[in-house]
Amino acid sequence: MKQRWPRRSAPAVLGSLLAAACIGAAGVATATGFAGPRTQPSGLWHPAVAVSGIVALNKGGYTELDAESCSSQGNCSAGGEYRPKAHSTDMSAFVASEIRGAWGNAVAAPGIAALNTGNFAQLNALSCASMGNCTAGGGYRTASGAFEAFLISQVHGVWQHAFEVPGIAALNGGGTASIRTISCPSLGYCAAGGAFTDGVGHAQAFTIDESHGHRGTATELPGTAALNIDGHATVNSISCASAGNCTAGGSYKDGSTAFQAYLDNEVNGVWGTAIQVPRTSALNAGGLAAITALSCRSAGNCSAGGDYRDVSSHTQVFVVNEAGGVWLQAAEVPGSGALNARGTAQLATLSCGAPGECSAGGSYMDAGNRIQSFLANEAHRTWTKAFEVPGTGALNVDGGGEGIAAISCIMPGTCAAGGDFQDALGGSPVYVLNEVHGVWGRAQVVPGIKQLNTGESASIFAVSCTASGWCGAGGNYLRSSGGFEDFVVSFFPAPSITRVAPLSGPARGGNATVIFGLHLSGTSTVRFGSRLGTHVRVVNGGEVRVTVPPGTGTVLVRVTTPGGVSIASAHSWYDYVR
Repeated sequence: MKQRWPRRSAPAVLGSLLAAACIGAAGVATATGFAGPRTQPSGLWHPAVAVSGIVALNKGGYTELDAESCSSQGNCSAGGEYRPKAHSTDMSAFVASEIRGAWGNAVAAPGIAALNTGNFAQLNALSCASMGNCTAGGGYRTASGAFEAFLISQVHGVWQHAFEVPGIAALNGGGTASIRTISCPSLGYCAAGGAFTDGVGHAQAFTIDESHGHRGTATELPGTAALNIDGHATVNSISCASAGNCTAGGSYKDGSTAFQAYLDNEVNGVWGTAIQVPRTSALNAGGLAAITALSCRSAGNCSAGGDYRDVSSHTQVFVVNEAGGVWLQAAEVPGSGALNARGTAQLATLSCGAPGECSAGGSYMDAGNRIQSFLANEAHRTWTKAFEVPGTGALNVDGGGEGIAAISCIMPGTCAAGGDFQDALGGSPVYVLNEVHGVWGRAQVVPGIKQLNTGESASIFAVSCTASGWCGAGGNYLRSSGGFEDFVVSFFPAPSITRVAPLSGPARGGNATVIFGLHLSGTSTVRFGSRLGTHVRVVNGGEVRVTVPPGTGTVLVRVTTPGGVSIASAHSWYDYVR
């Protein structure tokens, strides 16, 4: 069985963040379903690798890589928690960094031992503004048994010492505080949020901002106290479109003991007053609603999603859009009701490539009591019909797993996602898939995970894509000898050629030619027909210089990168002249 912390625990203990944050193959899904073969390849997922150093730390045999953020190709940071002692339930936090494609060893988060005197810490959230400049956070237990919130910063590639969130001690009279979500839109600017318990035992929502590199003080999120009459509020998700322009969302418990969903906007560094998500009262007759994920691509233009319990006590999923700083009415995800025959749907993740151009995902239970994965796309500010993740029907023979866990979108119609399923033997592998030009490919088992996941219980917790289309993802797996360990996996987008200059040259070859295109970083070979060019030099991701080999006639030029081999186009031909 997989070990999981409760997905929505108000601030009980620490909770773990469903990290979301990026980009398959022989078939496609449109907004309404499966649509046949695709001619344009998306790229290649490389084999998963074990996180270096985690085995030495993880003497208790359980670890989760809960959060990962990538700023550019091959430059990521990640973190989570592990058990430092054998035969113990103690937990501590770790961090790890990838620099230029090489992961260093996972290490205990610097300074966490001095804080974590009660021996139970979790790192739940992480966001990187640029390469080697990141902020992470979570919670820890003191010797007195109280849970407090911490933050930790990475500066120029070096992790600094973890510290207690400024101001949280004054708020956290009930002793259960934790950071759950972080967003850093630019260097020196971050917003983080979570929950604490006040002196009368009520769970409350808080945020803390960093501005110009200076940390602020944790404050109760404005307006939530008035909403949160029965005292169970938390911030589940924060997204910042730019410095000081962020949105937070989560849940609270009203005077009728129902859980409701809220949203709050920060404009120019000032948090407004939280509001109940418009129209969720009408949807949430069963009284169990929450915002679980949101994404903002420009100030005042966000999309958010979550779940609620309807009049029949079925859990359904909803989405809501913001346009020009005004939140519109929430609506059930189109088509999700028809999929969700048993009424147990959950929306786990949402990411936008541009305002009104987003994807969301999660899970539902079909008429055969099988847990399935779903995706839904938003195009031009309109959410289209949810569909079962292509390819998961064939993979998910035993009908289990937790569905889509993480999505990251870098531009409209260009996303990556990951999740897990149960195979015919009851094992739980993990899958990934990509969306290219608005079309989702088929889910594929993460390459290399079978060799790691010998205990047949793996999970993906985080996906993060960069502007170039390169992605990183991470999670954990079970060894047959016992004990969970962590893995990371990378996606390289397929190369394409947009121009060859010059387009022709002498049959004897020996002349220099420049290849222009997309995703050319890491080019290893350039072929002119069947012959290899020489002196290949990668200038950047859009330009490669090469010496042309001898040849005759008109030949196809192809480049090979970690993302595969470029396909023929009108721009990828070269003429040999006599």
